[in-house]
This record gives sequence, C-alpha cells and structure tokens, in this order.
Amino acid sequence: MGDFLANNGIIITYILLGIAVFAAVASSVINMIANTKAAVMTLIGVGGLIVIALIAKGMASDEVTPLYDNFGIDAAASANVGMGLYTFYILSFLTIAAVVYTEISKIFK
Repeated sequence: MGDFLANNGIIITYILLGIAVFAAVASSVINMIANTKAAVMTLIGVGGLIVIALIAKGMASDEVTPLYDNFGIDAAASANVGMGLYTFYILSFLTIAAVVYTEISKIFK
C-alpha cells in the first residue's frame, strides 16, 4: 500500500492539479469573454505587473560572490532572485503609497 501511494499517489496528484489549473484558467477565460470591460481592466493590471517585473529585471544584478558559489548559485539564479526582491520592494512601496493616499484623501473629503 505504501509503494502505491509513493509511486502512483504523486502521479494522481499531478493529474488532479492539472485538472484544477485547467478549470481555473477556463473559468477565467469564459468570464473574460462574457464581461469584456472587466477583461480590459484585468489585462491592464497584468500588463502593469509585467512592466514592474521588467523594471525589476533591469535593476537586478547577476553578480556571483564567493558565498553564492558555496551554494551552487549561478549568475542567472542570482539575477532571478534580485528581480524577485526588487519586484517585492516596488509592489510593497506602491501598496503603502496607495493606502496612505486613500487615507489622506478621506481626511480632506
């Protein structure tokens, strides 16, 4: 029984995960087709995230220090980690700025 779960259980999990991902994507696409105004706003948001990721990719360094060599991190992995960190920093700053703007605008209304 343990061998079945170890071998086939993972395969079954991947199949069910694939079905769930397909259902989520299909549902989103159907909803976007039905409501095109919301689809445009969603695509603008996704485009904004892509622009932020590209800016972060440009800011990221691919420097590999001797410490990174000990862990087997190459230049590409270092650049990807830097991109992820810069993306996090930019999105965090934008979120805090939006909250502060919202609260300040409430005060003056």
